[in-house]
Amino acid sequence: MAMIDNKIESTKPRIYRKKLDLELLEDLLVQTTKWLCNIIIAIRKEGGIIETSTNHNVTFSLYSTMSKSSSNKEVFYRRIEYTTDLNLRLAERVNNKSLILPEALWKPKNREEIDNKAIELSAIEKNNDDITALKDTIIYGLKGLSSYMNHANMLKHEDATIDNFIQNTLNTTLYNTNVDKLLELVLETGKYGIDAMVLLDQANAHAYGNNANLICELNNNQVVALREKIADAVKSGAIKRFIVLGGCDGGRDKERDYDIELARKLPKDTVILTASCTKYRYHKLNLGDINGIPRVLDSGQCGDSYALVAVALTIKKILGLKDTHNLPIVYDISWYEQKSFIVLLSLLYLGVRNIHLGPNIPEFLPKNVINILIKKFKLSNTQNINDDFNKFNLIA
Repeated sequence: MAMIDNKIESTKPRIYRKKLDLELLEDLLVQTTKWLCNIIIAIRKEGGIIETSTNHNVTFSLYSTMSKSSSNKEVFYRRIEYTTDLNLRLAERVNNKSLILPEALWKPKNREEIDNKAIELSAIEKNNDDITALKDTIIYGLKGLSSYMNHANMLKHEDATIDNFIQNTLNTTLYNTNVDKLLELVLETGKYGIDAMVLLDQANAHAYGNNANLICELNNNQVVALREKIADAVKSGAIKRFIVLGGCDGGRDKERDYDIELARKLPKDTVILTASCTKYRYHKLNLGDINGIPRVLDSGQCGDSYALVAVALTIKKILGLKDTHNLPIVYDISWYEQKSFIVLLSLLYLGVRNIHLGPNIPEFLPKNVINILIKKFKLSNTQNINDDFNKFNLIA
C-alpha cells in the first residue's frame, strides 16, 4: 500500500506547518477542480448550461485549500471523491469527447488510489521558471477570489461572469502558454478580484446593513461628512499622504514592534488607514487628528479587505486624477494567508506600484513567484524603520 505517512512534515514552507499528506491532498483537490473546469468548458462549447451548484463546487474547493480552511484530511478525501464523481457525470453530457483531457476522467476506486495519485502528482518535477511562477501566482489569486465568492454565495449573491472567469482561467493553467498571456491573466485575476469584493460588499450590505468603513461608505451621513473633510484636507495640503497598514497580524509576529514604531514616527501630515487584524494595534495609539480627522481611520475587516482597493479609487476621485500612479498613498501590507493575495493582484490591476510587503513575506509564496512580482510590478520588502522611511518617502 502507498498510504501517505501522517508523520512526515512537508519540506516546502507552508502556513501552520500542515502535514505532508494534507498538503498533497490539497494539491490534488486543486488538480481535480482544474479537470472539472476542463469539462465545464467543453459543455459550454457545445452550448450546454452549467448549474449554479457546479459553479459553487469550483469556488468552494479552491477556498477549501486555503491556509485557514481545514486541517482534516477526511474533508479533502471527500471533496476529491465528490469532484471526480461530478467530473464523470458532467462528461456524459459532452458529445465530442476530444474536447476533454483524458486525465480529467480519472476516478479513484478507493482512498489508496487517491493517495497514489497525490504522490504521483507531487513527484512531477516543475520547471522553476517564469511560466510556473506565474501559474502559481494566478492559482493563489483565484483561491483568494474564491474566498470572496464563497462568502457572497452563502449570502445568496451570484455573478456567473466571475464564475466563468475562474473556470476558464483554471482550465488555461492545464495547457502550455506564454509569459505575456499569463501576465495578462495575473492582472485580469486582480480585475475580477475587485468584482468579487464588490459583490461581497453588496451581499454584506443586503444581509447586515451598510458597513461603516470610514473612507469608503457612501450611504452613512457621518461618513459622507468625514469624506468631505478628508477631501478638503487633501486639497489644502493639511493631509500630505496616506499610508495603508493592513494584513493579518500573524504576518508581523516576528517583529511585533515594527508596526507601532512605524506609526509613531510618521509625519504629522500623514493619515493611517488600517485594515484587517493589525488594525487593533493602531487603534490604541493616541496620534491625534488633522483638522478634526482622526489620524488612524478604520478601513477594512479581515474577511473583507475591499477597502484597501476602494481607498485608492476614493483618493483618486478626491484629487481628480486619471490614474492611480501618482496617488499620495503608501501601501505597507503584511499577510499570513492566501485570501489577502487577491487584494494585492487587485491593486496591481488598478496600476498601483511600489507596494511594500513585510516584514515577513508570506510563506506560501515560492521564491520564484516573489521574484516575478518584484520584477514585473516593482514590489519591495520592508526591512527596518529608517530604511523604510526613505523608501516610502515618509520624511517630513
